[in-house]
Amino acid sequence: MFKYHRIFIRGLLLFTIFTATQASAARIEGFEPDYAGRTIEFMTWTDPVSKNEIPAFTLRIGPQGRIQVETGVQEVLFCFAEFDSYRGKMIIIPGQTVKIKLPPLKEKTFEESKNPYFKPIELWIIGQVDGQEDLTTRFARFDQRFYTLQDKYFNQLFYRQQRQYLDSLSIPLEKEFAGISQQEFSWHRRLMVKTTEAGIMRTGREKLLGSVNEFPPAAWKLPAFADLTDRLLTNTLSQESKSAQGAKLRPMVTQQNLPELKKWTENLTGTVAPLSDLLLLKILHDAFYSGEFPKNSILQMLQQKHFSGHPVRGVREAAAAVHAKLQFLHTGTQAPVVCLPALTGDTICSSSNAKPFQYILFADLEIPVCREQVKYLTEIYERIGDRAEFLLILSPSEKINNLEFVRANNIPGRIVSDDSTLKTGRKYKIRAYPSALLINRDHKVVLSPAKTPLDGFELQLQGIMPR
Repeated sequence: MFKYHRIFIRGLLLFTIFTATQASAARIEGFEPDYAGRTIEFMTWTDPVSKNEIPAFTLRIGPQGRIQVETGVQEVLFCFAEFDSYRGKMIIIPGQTVKIKLPPLKEKTFEESKNPYFKPIELWIIGQVDGQEDLTTRFARFDQRFYTLQDKYFNQLFYRQQRQYLDSLSIPLEKEFAGISQQEFSWHRRLMVKTTEAGIMRTGREKLLGSVNEFPPAAWKLPAFADLTDRLLTNTLSQESKSAQGAKLRPMVTQQNLPELKKWTENLTGTVAPLSDLLLLKILHDAFYSGEFPKNSILQMLQQKHFSGHPVRGVREAAAAVHAKLQFLHTGTQAPVVCLPALTGDTICSSSNAKPFQYILFADLEIPVCREQVKYLTEIYERIGDRAEFLLILSPSEKINNLEFVRANNIPGRIVSDDSTLKTGRKYKIRAYPSALLINRDHKVVLSPAKTPLDGFELQLQGIMPR
C-alpha cells in the first residue's frame, strides 16, 4: 500500500512540475491577414561567438491571419527570423502572452532573392503584454531614440572624437528610460552606449569590456553584446601579433599555451573570468579564420579542460559551439551525408559514391552565372570523370525547368533537387550560388570550398588527382 502511495505522490509531483513548466512557457498571439497561411521560423544563437543558429520556435499563421503559438520558451531569449525583406528580432519572456504586430508585407524582388549580398531590413517586432508595451517594444523605442541622438552628434562623436559628447547621448537616454527596471533593458542600454564609445576611441578600446565585466552570462546573448565584442575584438590576435609587443603571441598559439593566452586576454581587455574566457574564445575563433595561425592548435585548445570543464555553462557551451563551427567541413572531417530526389524521381545519396572523389556543386539555374557554370561541367567530366563523381544539387525553380535544361545541355553526373526551403544548402551553410566542395570516397572533406567549374576547379585539382 505504501509503495503505491509513494508512486502516486511521485506521479503527482511530476504532473505538478510538468504543469508548472507548461504554464511558464511564452505565448504569442496576433492577427495578420496579409501574412495568412505563412510560416515563419524563429532562430536563436547558441552563443555570441560562433553565432550558430538553432531553431527557437515556429510562428504558424492561420488561413485567416490568426496567430496563436505556444513557443515553449522557458528562459529569456533573443530570437530572430528572416522573412520576405525583413530580419525581425524579438526578446521573449517566459510566462508572458505577447500580442505582436508584424511589419507591412514587403516581399523580396526576384533580384533581391538571388543577390547573396542582399541585406534585409532589420527591425524589432513590437508587441504588447496586457495592454502595455513588451520588452521588445522597449528595445525598439530605445534604439530609435539612441540612433536619433547619435545622428545629431555624429560629427562631434566620430569625426572630432569629442568624448564629452557621450554625455549628450547617455544622460538623456538614462533620464528618458529611467522608469524601465528590467535588467535586460538595462544591459541593452549600457551596451549600446559602450558601442558608441568604442567607435570614437583609437587606443585602449578593448579595456571598455572591463566595464561590463559584472554582467551575468544571461547578458551575453543580447545582440548588443555581440555587436560590442565584434567591434572591439574582431581579428585582434592577427593584428596584435604583427606589433613589436605581439611577437610572443604566435608561439603561444602554436604551443597551445592557453594559460598565457588567458593572461594576455585579461590584460588586453581589463576583464576577469568568466567574461575573459568567453572573449578568448572570440579571439581564437577569429584567429582560426585569419589563416595566420595553426588551425589544429586552435581546435585542440578549444577542447582543453579549461573550456570543456569550465564552471560556467555559457563558456562551456560557447567553446563546444565554436569548436563545432570551426571543425565543420574542415579538411579531413566527415561531410554530412545527404539523400535527395533525382530530377527523374529516384533518391540519390551522396554516400553511394564508388569513385576516389566526389565533386558536389550547389547551383540555382535562375541565376545566369550558375547556368554557365553548370554547362562547363561537361568539359571537366570528360577529363576527370573516371576519378570523380559529380553530384549537382539544384535549387527548385518555378521559372526554369531544371530537367529540360539538364537534358538539353547533356549535363553529366548525378543530379538532384534541394527542397523548397533549401534545406540541404542550409545544412552545408551555402551562402551564395554556385558553391562547391570536394570529398573523397570515405565522405571526408578534401577541399572546402572548392573552386566552381569556371573559376579554376581544374587547376585546383592538380596534385590532388594524379593520373
